[in-house]
Amino acid sequence: MFNERRAVAALLVMVCTEIVDFLRQNYVAKTASGLLSSAEDRKAIEAFDKWFKSLFSRRWQWTFLTIALAAASPLICSFTHHASRHDRIQTIVAGYVVAFFGLHGLYFALFIPQLARLVSRQNMHLYWLRPADTPWIERLSAMFTAMCIGQIFGGSVAFPILWLRMPKGSTVGFLASLIWLVIACVVVCYSFLFPQYFLARVIKEKKQKDVALLQSELHYHLQTCDSFGHAQEWSSSMQNVFGAYELAATAPETAVNFKSSIFVVGSLLFPAINLVLQLVPVLSPKK
Repeated sequence: MFNERRAVAALLVMVCTEIVDFLRQNYVAKTASGLLSSAEDRKAIEAFDKWFKSLFSRRWQWTFLTIALAAASPLICSFTHHASRHDRIQTIVAGYVVAFFGLHGLYFALFIPQLARLVSRQNMHLYWLRPADTPWIERLSAMFTAMCIGQIFGGSVAFPILWLRMPKGSTVGFLASLIWLVIACVVVCYSFLFPQYFLARVIKEKKQKDVALLQSELHYHLQTCDSFGHAQEWSSSMQNVFGAYELAATAPETAVNFKSSIFVVGSLLFPAINLVLQLVPVLSPKK
């Protein structure tokens, strides 16, 4: 039993470490520079600078890890209840190593989605007519999607080893599978839907401003058609404004594309399938 647990510990350590390092190096750093360069006033720059410094603050990270490890200690020690002294020490050490890296990943998983809410409160530069195509919007959306899929994938890698040790058709196995699926759904809601909602709100507000401006421009052209020297000139100007209005009115209101949605929904299939596999023996009549 303890060999399998140590194997799970090693997998979780690698997965959590890689997810955190990947996000820090490939997404968060690039996102920080993109947001700072796209801020339209000093207030936004100072808000982003303060937020990123707090996120990577060693003081905040160690405070969070200390409190979380202390709270997780009874659970870690409970795994060694029936173990020998040698196995108990190894399991406790492995448990704390897993908890340390896992909670370190949890720290970023809890705080990074809050960046979207901060962005929605600032004055930011967005593309004219197609705000969803703004580079920093696309980069933020991709970061939240990758983080969501990465967290669920981390559980999907480690859980099958535990699943092999679970008695099939048992209540414990069914409850563990149900909890795993619930946690995966919570991850999707908080790491994906929550930040994408705030990004969509930013995009929608910009789109509404563009549409309102073009509507007033169309109204102005209709009211001043007689002031143009030539009908052809008026017609050309009207077509340009109407074309811009049509482009703005049909612009997407979210940066989430179909491919990202498929990946996020697909990441829930494994825990869902596992729950069904655990549920079938429980519901099947016993001979």
